Amino acid sequence: MDKYQNIGLALAGMMQASVLVYELANHGSCNEKHLQESLSSIYTLDSDSVSDVFSGPAGVKLGLVEVNKMISKHKGRAPSESIRYLISLISLERSLMANKQAIEQLRTGINEISNQLDFYGENKAPIIAKLADLYSDTIGQFKLKVMITGKEEYLQQDDIMQRIRALLLAGLRAAVLWRQVGGNRLQLFFSRAKLAEATNILLK
Repeated sequence: MDKYQNIGLALAGMMQASVLVYELANHGSCNEKHLQESLSSIYTLDSDSVSDVFSGPAGVKLGLVEVNKMISKHKGRAPSESIRYLISLISLERSLMANKQAIEQLRTGINEISNQLDFYGENKAPIIAKLADLYSDTIGQFKLKVMITGKEEYLQQDDIMQRIRALLLAGLRAAVLWRQVGGNRLQLFFSRAKLAEATNILLK
């Protein structure tokens, strides 16, 4: 993959997590397959390939579709809240990379949770709860917050908030990757054509 395909893939990881957070906060549910694909990306901490982190473009297909719409200013693009979450994740990545203690705490916590995946098997709820707690204990302590808006009837439910926090952790993982492969905010304004071409290729 070339530079812009890697950037597009990581951006799609952020977007997919952001869209799923929006759906949970406003509708109380989201596509379970997309949720698990996003959460799976958290566990690959050391990889030379962005594609491997997401198990290929298929693992972030929802995100790729929405990134393509956003770049192309498509009328059917993701809600503005999802795009706001994506921008917040980009800002949050800066805060994380300046905090070595939080980075080490996250790495240790993720490795511990990864080692428990086989034990819980198909029962995803305990793993999601652990990811949510890890997010709260680390990123949740930062002054900068991702402000989630939605319906109170959903935001007051513990299981939904756990899914939201776990997805924000997945989105932050993608944000770190995005920065590592050369992603920056200016590209969202001045490199739209290259990103659109890259996402079109990845979607094929």
